[in-house]
Amino acid sequence: MASRKRPLRVRNGLELPLQRTVNLEDHFGGVRQLSCVFLCVSVTHMPYKDPIKAALCKKNNYLKNIEIYKERTSKWKLEHPQRHKDNTQKSYIANRSRYLLEKRKKYSENKELWVKYRMDNQGKIKVINARSKYKYKTIWLDVLRPLGLTKCSKCGYDRSFAAIDFHHPNPSDKLVSPSHILLMKFTEDRLNELKKCIVLCANCHREVHYGIIK
Repeated sequence: MASRKRPLRVRNGLELPLQRTVNLEDHFGGVRQLSCVFLCVSVTHMPYKDPIKAALCKKNNYLKNIEIYKERTSKWKLEHPQRHKDNTQKSYIANRSRYLLEKRKKYSENKELWVKYRMDNQGKIKVINARSKYKYKTIWLDVLRPLGLTKCSKCGYDRSFAAIDFHHPNPSDKLVSPSHILLMKFTEDRLNELKKCIVLCANCHREVHYGIIK
């Protein structure tokens, strides 16, 4: 139904509510009259209409109640650990390029401090890296086992995942080395890279490269 603009009632520079009667068509084809009050305010009096002002208001409100927000967030993370993990992973995947750009920028601005920290804490960093590698390998093992990618396709060896290799039949298709992938976080792209490979044990892998077996 087309609406007709009416002049605003202004008093002392402020736009005041207007009493109007509106015809509304109900579902049965009849017409009913509804008397209602419309608050006519210009865009300058509605900060939520302006995205810049809306962002500023949101930021100010967050800073004003930052302790309450932190408490609520911590409580929600404890109550919903899996949802928090999934949301974090989705956010990282959606904004990965921006995160990496910010990380590189931060590193370039403080390169000397990062180098000094690594030199002073080599033992601590080695322990952290070892824990991360073990954690990622365990996750990859849980993902690959149901897919049958932890068993040699030639001799059937599956006693230890440490002796399992991933052989690329076409080296030109290899984007990332499988040995590096297993030390990284799980992503669908990395899983697809492993699916390109033939699963072999260490012995069969060497024999394939030497041409003993095909």
